[in-house]
Amino acid sequence: MAKAVEFRTYTPQDSRDDLMRRIEQAPREHAEAILMAYDILGNLHQKGLLDIAKGALERGDAVLDHVVTLAASKEAVIAMRTGLMLINVLSGLNADRLHKVIAEPESSPSLLKILRMLLSKETRRVISVGLALLQEFGAALKPRAS
Repeated sequence: MAKAVEFRTYTPQDSRDDLMRRIEQAPREHAEAILMAYDILGNLHQKGLLDIAKGALERGDAVLDHVVTLAASKEAVIAMRTGLMLINVLSGLNADRLHKVIAEPESSPSLLKILRMLLSKETRRVISVGLALLQEFGAALKPRAS
């Protein structure tokens, strides 16, 4: 014969009572962290950063529109592209050789050695790029017609 199954009620793990218990225990368990958070909030308030954050949140759409407009400007795009190109060039440098050149410079290389260095393919390439960059900067300095 079948036995009756006892009926139990289960409360979810995150029930309101459980949350209230955890909230009541939090100050005792995390007192140091709470004090540090209050200290951080106090410093942010003294420096005016909370006011800035509040203003940014209140005017979020306007701030976002302004940031997008600035990021999409011709100048910002050129600056980002230039930065990426410089990073690409810097990543191609041999750090060990560069360190050796900087840390242990020759006291006074001979004129023949300097001439050989000037005539090397790498040095000519750098001089060429440097002169091209100077031309671009010179062109950018021309007065623009408004």
